[in-house]
Amino acid sequence: MRVRYEGHSDQSTPTRVNPYIVGRLIEARGAPWSSGDLVLVRASHPVSAVEIEASSRACVRVPDGIQAADALLIPPTAQALRVWRRLRLEIGETAIYTDGDGLTGFVGLVATWRGALSAIRVTNDGGRCTDDSVDAQDAASTDRLRALINNAPGVAAVDLSGNGEAIAMLLEALPRWGRLLMAGPQPETLTTAFYTDIHRKGVTIASADLDSMFADPAGWQIDLRSACRLLMDPVRAAKLRSCARERAVAVDSTPDPTRNGNGSGQRS
Repeated sequence: MRVRYEGHSDQSTPTRVNPYIVGRLIEARGAPWSSGDLVLVRASHPVSAVEIEASSRACVRVPDGIQAADALLIPPTAQALRVWRRLRLEIGETAIYTDGDGLTGFVGLVATWRGALSAIRVTNDGGRCTDDSVDAQDAASTDRLRALINNAPGVAAVDLSGNGEAIAMLLEALPRWGRLLMAGPQPETLTTAFYTDIHRKGVTIASADLDSMFADPAGWQIDLRSACRLLMDPVRAAKLRSCARERAVAVDSTPDPTRNGNGSGQRS
């Protein structure tokens, strides 16, 4: 299929380099595609041409009523929805999420929309904690997190960081029947007391492949449709745009680990 390029969103993070392209079909081969459809394309490399060739397997149709710029927010919104759906987050429960992977703002926002009584952010930057955040580097982080989730009817946590220290802290702090979803990069080596922190408490640990959206569109239908409905709501779309702006600022301010202070590109 041929797509006329209208915009892109570089979803690059330290673990994902997947630019998304939005455009109009100018040539389609067979159902369910039609010329003029607005589609979201997962590109394998940056795009500079006005028109591009794309496989139907790399495209997701964008419903009428969504602006091209907002269509670029479908992937992170659908990924955040999938996280909490996999965790079966219920109204009144407490949601916990770690920083990382460019999805932090989306995941926190969607948790509140799903009905979380509170959404607690776990950072790992040594910064100042707020009323609803915990710094994993703080010596008292486990006790602080336990205090925040005390008496919660249920607790669901997602790790987006792959940071071993943060994951170990989550496992130690999770209460009986807590759930943890590993949705970040390959986890770092960590040490935890398996019997005490996992087995005895009945903690459930699962994983999520957030990069399979285009490879398995049928398995993502619920999340994609829900993301599109959110983006057709003006109020919620505005909040999702705010998450995207925060993500862009965070990515721009992230130092390049391959460069030293003089910008030579060599590791120090």
